[in-house]
Amino acid sequence: MLSQEDDAAEAIVTLSDMSPATRMVNVLDVLHMAGDYDRLMQGVFENYLHQKMPDPNMVGVADAGEWFCFNDRVQQKINHQQNYSVYPYLTYGFVVWHYLFAGLAWPKINFPSKGFENSQKLATCKLILTGLRKGL
Repeated sequence: MLSQEDDAAEAIVTLSDMSPATRMVNVLDVLHMAGDYDRLMQGVFENYLHQKMPDPNMVGVADAGEWFCFNDRVQQKINHQQNYSVYPYLTYGFVVWHYLFAGLAWPKINFPSKGFENSQKLATCKLILTGLRKGL
């Protein structure tokens, strides 16, 4: 009986527990449930500059850029060398971005659309080139 109460107490997370460790665990849990880290990273990249930042010196923006580069390097290692042992490190950039930009106000978030727009432009260009080749 006591273990069930302990499990229930651990499962309940309130806004009063804002310790960095709890926040990190919560972010990692959400990320593991979502799964598609590349798409999530595109969403963070498209939205982080539109958020209110408590840092007037823009140090957080520079730190976020370094973590985007880190995630790109890890993703490249996974894609090109098939080294899946570094896959768990993709999630820690999201934790840092959360620490840098999270606030109590609900942010306005736009879902990532740049990748879709670029793929549409590429498809249009390919169709134009195909039409030009057939016309010659």
